[in-house]
Amino acid sequence: MSARDDLRRQHPSTSYSGPRRDKLVCRGCTGQGAELHLTTAAQDIPLHRLDYNSDINRQADYNPSGQSTRRVIVHPEGSLHYFLIHILLLMVNQLFKVEAMEPVYPVPVFLPWPVNVTARPGERAVLPCAVHYLGTKQVTWRKLGENHFLSVGDQTWVKDPNLQLHYNEITADVTEWNLVIRNATEEHSGTYECRISDSKQLIRYVDLNVTGIPVAETATIPPIAVSGKNYVDRGQAIHLFCNTTGPIGAHLKIDWFKDGDRIDYRSYRQVVITNYNLVEKNVLVSELLIDRSQETDTGTYICRSASGHIESIKVTVLLADTNNVKRGYASNRESSSAASRQCLQHIVLIAVFLSSSLVS
Repeated sequence: MSARDDLRRQHPSTSYSGPRRDKLVCRGCTGQGAELHLTTAAQDIPLHRLDYNSDINRQADYNPSGQSTRRVIVHPEGSLHYFLIHILLLMVNQLFKVEAMEPVYPVPVFLPWPVNVTARPGERAVLPCAVHYLGTKQVTWRKLGENHFLSVGDQTWVKDPNLQLHYNEITADVTEWNLVIRNATEEHSGTYECRISDSKQLIRYVDLNVTGIPVAETATIPPIAVSGKNYVDRGQAIHLFCNTTGPIGAHLKIDWFKDGDRIDYRSYRQVVITNYNLVEKNVLVSELLIDRSQETDTGTYICRSASGHIESIKVTVLLADTNNVKRGYASNRESSSAASRQCLQHIVLIAVFLSSSLVS
């Protein structure tokens, strides 16, 4: 009896297809225990639904092609046909495999800020470090030779009131992480590393040298100061100055605010702001000028440095009272008239006295 007749006898719904005797198709086999029998010259070997190995060095692949169809394909082991199908299945699996893709960030880059800082004892030393494309990483500071961090992110990790981390977002992609040491001493001298977390290569070294004549505390320059007139007459100029100390560089800037609103050229066209550096004094100066003041210019002007220091000044534009001025002029004229009349009376009395003396 042929294999086709034997399959039809045992499974009426089973059909045999294909030019070779290694492919069996069972349509309508919906049961979990459905079996197909491959008849060989030696014996009948049942191939179960998930059975991949047989005793005659053949393999069976189970591929569902529909809810009511079960297909069992039998290939000789090591055949080229089986190898090509296996490679094809792997390619399809990789093609349609869905994996969670993490966002890709550019590689962080250090900006070329100064790497050599010199300060006198008692001065404020600023160790600059700025990063482009930091992404989700963090910046850490550590002094070489010490086994602990000085700061991680924008938080300091040591109990030293003279040590601070000043964070500043220059642009959306550029952030500044300056390590600030107030009242620097010679013990602070050394090499510091600004490192990007999870990286052994993205490190920037900054050398600090504290030397020279100590600075007296009474002569310490405040980190920021604002000067100017508190009262001006309407029409007069408003002239304010803001000075801040720190490392001089093109990246430093001073922002001005009026009553909490940032001053820019679009909203405050009458305001002119000029910034310049006093290199010999290590001071950045910002000058605010309003040529002809109006009543609306009255308010609180705030100056903010790039390191976060803030200072303010209250300016009031005075309104001159024209009626008072006129009354003042009138009073002066009346006083002059009274003095003239009194003087005339004295002259008349003197003349009468002289006349009587001559007659006698």
